[in-house]
Amino acid sequence: MQIDIEAIAKMRTDGLSYDDIKARTGLSQSSVGNMVRLAKNAGLLAEREVLHDRKSLAERAWMAYGVRLGKTTDALRALDRDQFEWLAREAGMVGCESIAEYLTELVRDAHAEATESL
Repeated sequence: MQIDIEAIAKMRTDGLSYDDIKARTGLSQSSVGNMVRLAKNAGLLAEREVLHDRKSLAERAWMAYGVRLGKTTDALRALDRDQFEWLAREAGMVGCESIAEYLTELVRDAHAEATESL
C-alpha cells in the first residue's frame, strides 16, 4: 500500500495518534514520525501546541478554570468495579493499548463533536 505525506497529514489533522496511523497504515513508528515531519516541512501540518509540561498544564488549568490536573489513577480509583471493567473492555475492543489512551480518544471525540457546530 502506497501512503503519501498528504494522507498522513490528513490523519494527523483528524486527530489520529502516531500509534493509530501505524495501525492503519502498517508503517513503523519511525516512518510515521518521518512522514509527519515531512508534512510539517511541506506546510501540510501546522505545528501543534505542545502540552507535555505537567507544571504549565497544571498552572493553566488552575488559573483559567479553577481545576487541578489530577491523575488518571485518581479517576480510575473513583470508579466501581463494573465501571472499571467496562472501561477496560471498551479500551481493548477499540485497540487502545492503555486506558489513558482510550480516555484521550474519548476527549478528542467529545471535543470534535462539541466544536463542529461552532
